[in-house]
Amino acid sequence: MPNTKKITHPWGETGLTLYCVIRREADGYLLNDDDGAFANAPADPYIAMTEDGTLKGLYEKSEARAAWDDGVYTVMVYSQAGASPAPASDTVIGSGEFYIDTDTEVNTSTIKTNVDTISLAVTTIDTVVDTIALAVTTIDTVVDTISLAATTIDTVVDAIKLKTDTINSGGALTWTYTLTDSSTGAAIPDVHVRLTSDAAGQVTLRTAYTDANGVATFYFDSSDSGTTVYVWSTKAGYNFDLDTEVLS
Repeated sequence: MPNTKKITHPWGETGLTLYCVIRREADGYLLNDDDGAFANAPADPYIAMTEDGTLKGLYEKSEARAAWDDGVYTVMVYSQAGASPAPASDTVIGSGEFYIDTDTEVNTSTIKTNVDTISLAVTTIDTVVDTIALAVTTIDTVVDTISLAATTIDTVVDAIKLKTDTINSGGALTWTYTLTDSSTGAAIPDVHVRLTSDAAGQVTLRTAYTDANGVATFYFDSSDSGTTVYVWSTKAGYNFDLDTEVLS
């Protein structure tokens, strides 16, 4: 059964003949007073309003013949001057707008509250998005910092390599020392080779690592030719004997 929709209009004069026209804004259809339904061009869109018997000056109309679609409706109230409604010449004494939800008029303050709630939710979402964007920026900064640190580390490593090359260079005598596996004959790379001038290993002359071919390269002055050196080799998983060599 359709719900009752009540149109009221207080006015400062009593005894007037008032009528209203109700338009559904979704399609512009008008309420037909003949059957209570909305139509594009109804035969009688003029809805008579009755003055309350006690509250004089309060004109009203209750409508419950058909269910109304959800949406916005506009009401125009006219004061009838002649024998029949004539909205082109009758005086408009009031107008209003209301919202129907499930065939029931919705309080506009409720709509405003819902709109405010939605607006607050949207603002909250915007804040969350801004927070995520800030977090992403922070992550980017951290990544950039790590990249800078990696670049700095590479620079330090290059400097160490340069320093090592400088220590090992400066002479006309190039001397190499090769390490191979006694069982397989395969070259042993990445062995730390240290040359000392004494059998106790107290005075270090040069250090180097073997390359992929198992060769460690050292640089001396030509005047060092014929010098006896003691070779200390170290690598995890291997045991090397102390070796004595003569530079040449």
